[in-house]
Amino acid sequence: MVNEAILEGLKRAVKKGETLRQAMMTFYNAGYPRKEIEQAARLFQAERAREKELQMQQAQGIQPAIQQKKPIEQKTPEGKIQKISPKVSDYGAPKKDSGLVVIIILSLILVFLIACLIGVFAFKTEIIEFFNKLF
Repeated sequence: MVNEAILEGLKRAVKKGETLRQAMMTFYNAGYPRKEIEQAARLFQAERAREKELQMQQAQGIQPAIQQKKPIEQKTPEGKIQKISPKVSDYGAPKKDSGLVVIIILSLILVFLIACLIGVFAFKTEIIEFFNKLF
């Protein structure tokens, strides 16, 4: 199985202008296993080759009716060939902006509770008198 973190890191590094070899060495120096880095690099190269092939077809005016992503073949450490289906959509993936909403709501609750605490200290005698009258 390909380490997704390494694969994404390789993509980002190449996108920023590093060579694939430099990006691989960065991961190796960071302590990642060599086999995992090489697997991710092979998968990255296969994806990049497929993208270039599609770009060439589009440049030549060849547009298939439905573009289907082919499974990527990859060798496992045992030497077996494994087919990996690329991700087609993000359906069902959690939304990333929901974290911001939660942070805002929790911050507002925190401010309210701090205001209540300050009010208790500021008006403690009045609060004590109020509860004494009730009982």
